[in-house]
Amino acid sequence: MIFATAGHVDHGKTTIVTALTGTNTDRLPEEKTRGLTIDLGFAYTNLSRDVRVGFVDVPGHERFIKTMVAGIGGIDAVIFVVALDDGPKPQTYEHLKILELMGVGLGVVVFTKSDAVGAEHSLFAQKKTEQMLIGTFLEESPRCVVSKNDERTFIKLSEILLNLSRSKTKRETCGYSRMLIDRSFSVVGSGQVVTGSIISGEIKKGQSISHLPSGQVIKVRELRVHGLEATIGGKGERCAINLSGKELSGFVINRGDSLVSDFIAHSTSKFFAIVKVTDKGLKNRYAFHLHLGTSDLIGKIYFYNRVSEDMENNRYALIILNSECHVMKGDRFVIRDSAASTTLGGGIVIDPWPDRKLRGKNRYDWLLSVAEDSPKKVLKSLLSTHSSGLWLDNFRRLCNIRISEMPSIIPLKDITIVPSKNGQLIASSSSVEQLKVRVIEEVKNFHKENASASGMTLKKLTESIFNKPTKIDETFINELIEILVENGLIFKTGGLVALKGFKAAVSANFEKAWERILPFLKSENFKVPVIADLTIRLGMPDKQLKSILKEAVNLGRIVKISEKRYFLKGDVNRLRILCNELSLDMPNAQFTAANFRDKAKIGRNMAIEILEYFDSIRFTVRKGNVRTVLRRGLDK
Repeated sequence: MIFATAGHVDHGKTTIVTALTGTNTDRLPEEKTRGLTIDLGFAYTNLSRDVRVGFVDVPGHERFIKTMVAGIGGIDAVIFVVALDDGPKPQTYEHLKILELMGVGLGVVVFTKSDAVGAEHSLFAQKKTEQMLIGTFLEESPRCVVSKNDERTFIKLSEILLNLSRSKTKRETCGYSRMLIDRSFSVVGSGQVVTGSIISGEIKKGQSISHLPSGQVIKVRELRVHGLEATIGGKGERCAINLSGKELSGFVINRGDSLVSDFIAHSTSKFFAIVKVTDKGLKNRYAFHLHLGTSDLIGKIYFYNRVSEDMENNRYALIILNSECHVMKGDRFVIRDSAASTTLGGGIVIDPWPDRKLRGKNRYDWLLSVAEDSPKKVLKSLLSTHSSGLWLDNFRRLCNIRISEMPSIIPLKDITIVPSKNGQLIASSSSVEQLKVRVIEEVKNFHKENASASGMTLKKLTESIFNKPTKIDETFINELIEILVENGLIFKTGGLVALKGFKAAVSANFEKAWERILPFLKSENFKVPVIADLTIRLGMPDKQLKSILKEAVNLGRIVKISEKRYFLKGDVNRLRILCNELSLDMPNAQFTAANFRDKAKIGRNMAIEILEYFDSIRFTVRKGNVRTVLRRGLDK
């Protein structure tokens, strides 16, 4: 468990830590000379045989508020200090406000310098403190009066801290590893050392971990937890880590940096948050200092227009920073004015990677969902408003969830995981079943209205279900079609979707015209004439030829490759086989248009037309100048 001190300058915070641990946390020469804490100090002690705790001693001077905020980022409880000869002072009030904004919910109020005042003055200071604490998380917390001249008072304080430690539920080491760095220094003979608090997951000796903002992967050589050698450190523990790796020489590690697992190794300069305004000076488009974790950043705030009725002084807001930082949903922050002299508010991150495409009600609905206070509630809310599902990895990153932890978030029977080339989609099982029924109904209605068409295009099907389909909608429907095909409910041919057993009606003059066209479409080397050449060879009007070809496509006899080129289905399957062979032969299973042209022994224009058709039906996907086969199956 980690305790931090808080309170006004010269109220005895460092004295308390020294008395409890035997360690003077004022390590800098200037601190010892002036008797004033300037930087964060750290100490550890055993409160009992089975309880070891860490202490973060923070400065109380108003000039070092940013250092104070950096020290309370990963703590469990606070030792809130008020000197009886002074009573609550400006930084006492400001520290209390910051503790509340940072979500600290546990602590003890310690009155110091009891031997410096009389009984009447002591009672007055305590009464004033109690008035200040009304309505705060410290209102019902334990109280303790100490004197540096009476060791027994610190024994009582130790007992209170021990009870708090035992009452605190042990933090689960769930999620991916995150450690906020508050110190970085070199040790002769050991090299680079960083210290900080682990705020999620665990860090093990010997593991590789990413440093942000550099993005470099480095190795944990040695590890100390609460001042003792260890092989593993977990959430809620202070660690000192000796790092190794040749990459260390290429960048500098500073306070405000992070060590994180690769899966969540991202940085951002924009995020959505719920902001609590505590000072009327915090206005829209206001420039400010933002204290996040151990970082001190500059940014602007843009309040969201819609406000939920139950949010009181809280507002949805977009925070835009001048530089990138590592941030996750649930992270707390404090906002101070541009001069860093007044605390204006604070908040909690709800969306670290805003989707620029979300607008209006869609944005508001998304914010309502991600604002939920647990991954279970977030997922339930998102799935209720996203029938086509979510990217599983995106949800896990948003809520910092390991794949092994998913069953604890939602029962597997309640979700369906749909695989795709770009990752796994997760949707509620009820939504999937409803969409299956909807797909079949849409195709059935299409057959009724288009009896001569052999099937419905995937694009038309998706647009009939979703008014303005997104990429995730398109991906989901495509994957759902594949499931229905496997279940024998849907038939897919030439990029068209039809009900199993459906046969399109044939017009009166079609068969006779088709007998004339078919010989020209048969080719061993794919050299099929384009429409302009067919018109000349057949002596058939362009309009009539296109009408017959369209009906042949609807009947599933041919495939429309482009506006000017049609192939028999068998030839298209032969071209698919060539793509499959290319993907197996080429490095990384990727091939270029030139590779395909040479393999098929056709011209460049024809090769590009065929590949663009394959892209359109999601048989291949293009990335830059190369393509990858998505599905290896052939049309039936």
